[in-house]
Amino acid sequence: MLLTYAKRIRFSCIIVFILFVSIFSASAQVWENIELIGVGAKSLALGSSGVAFLDDANAPYLNSAGLAGLKTIQLTSLYTKLLNEVRYNTLAVAVPSRFGVFGFNAVIASLSDINLSTSLVNGRPVVSGTAAYSSSQYSLSYAKQLDQLFALKNLSIGATAKYIARNFSGLPASYEAQGSAAGFDMDLGIQWTINDVLNMGVSQHNFLPHSLGGKLTWASGYTESIPTFTKLGVACNLLETKLLFSLDSDFYLTEPDYPIPVHIGLQYTPLPLFSLRAGYDENLASGGAANTVAKAGNFCGGIGLQFGNFIFDYAYHPYYQEDQSVSHYFTISFIGPLTKPTVPLPVAVSAAAEPIVVGPIFTDLDQVADLAVRQLIIQMAAKGYFKGFPDGTFRPRAELTNAQFITVIVRIKKLPAPAGVTPHYKNLSASHWAAPFVTAAEDAAILRDGSFNPNQKVSLFDAYTILEKAFALKNQAAFILNETDLQKNISREDFVKILSEVGINGQSKRQ
Repeated sequence: MLLTYAKRIRFSCIIVFILFVSIFSASAQVWENIELIGVGAKSLALGSSGVAFLDDANAPYLNSAGLAGLKTIQLTSLYTKLLNEVRYNTLAVAVPSRFGVFGFNAVIASLSDINLSTSLVNGRPVVSGTAAYSSSQYSLSYAKQLDQLFALKNLSIGATAKYIARNFSGLPASYEAQGSAAGFDMDLGIQWTINDVLNMGVSQHNFLPHSLGGKLTWASGYTESIPTFTKLGVACNLLETKLLFSLDSDFYLTEPDYPIPVHIGLQYTPLPLFSLRAGYDENLASGGAANTVAKAGNFCGGIGLQFGNFIFDYAYHPYYQEDQSVSHYFTISFIGPLTKPTVPLPVAVSAAAEPIVVGPIFTDLDQVADLAVRQLIIQMAAKGYFKGFPDGTFRPRAELTNAQFITVIVRIKKLPAPAGVTPHYKNLSASHWAAPFVTAAEDAAILRDGSFNPNQKVSLFDAYTILEKAFALKNQAAFILNETDLQKNISREDFVKILSEVGINGQSKRQ
């Protein structure tokens, strides 16, 4: 009866609303998926891609495993109006802990002043009142980095439980009681960092079957199945992580006749706090024939800016090749502060320092603009701290990895690192080139028990924290650093500068 009555409602706005936030269920009927915009302006500008790389508080909309790498509290919010009619609000919170990362996400879309008509005059409906409609989703997520899962390493896993609600209000009393619905479902996701360049991700959305509660139940007793689908993604970091390419695909395995939408994104970061984005986004849409499903796509783009602990993302994202459906999206995010370590002041080098020994001349030192830093690299290489790469390069602009960082610390401290040892970390095999150095660092209490990802990048915060422990620098005076600076990953050139700041420069006998 509710559907019969609803046919007399002025549904033009609702239809537009559904087009913006829809995919299709097994019977090719419209399913309102309000997660499509909840991903945030960053992902929207990248064609709604991010299954393999998205690592902010909005990650659960694509892949809950993306939360696992967060080290600080994050708070994100988005507000927009679709066609100046549909109010759309999101809130995302992520909180790291020693047990993993917990997330909460809420998204609410609403439409008011829908004209109602119960009679016709001269073939035209007569407005007899107004109604409102809202659709909301609230979810709780959990993610954790794993040492190893079967034969795979550098993995993160995540899960999301979500509560979905629909509600009509303002209907006549005989229909009002039937105009609400609620349901529950769950998602699972995995992200895998294969190496410094390649990431992969997979996320299974709405995996609960109808019999186990994966459905939406209306007050009238009518139930809707929540469509299940799989998202696969790959991301490549190029040009020393300045360029990101991502490609996602959606698979409706229970519906072999459905097309496979793709989501393509390209991000260029010429400056640490500024990013340019472009993408192509496809979603399921109604086909030309009755009860058929096709796909429609559009190009999109945007930018990202960071000011201190705040990030501003903008996306231009049209839908379904309709000029009037173009919308502009703005996301504001807050990144919580890290606990500042004590950062040591530079220590004066003894006047009786050793004479400079000329070490290996790497073929790419011309990339280091500061001549003094070039000399530091040569001096440290002469002492054996840095060996360089087999092709004769130093790669000063490449981001420093955990394995490289710990290896240099062990060499500086001249800790015994015999080959053939069995690492204490499950995700570090004995055959890994850095295994002896990592084991030596743990034996010397430089590393604490827990997971160790050899390919993970080292932040400024991590660098100073380990250096303090390794060289007993806690009693030194501290610099006042910007909180955001502490979160940045450091390059190999940055590492040389930091070592020099704490008095390690390849000359001092203090080492």
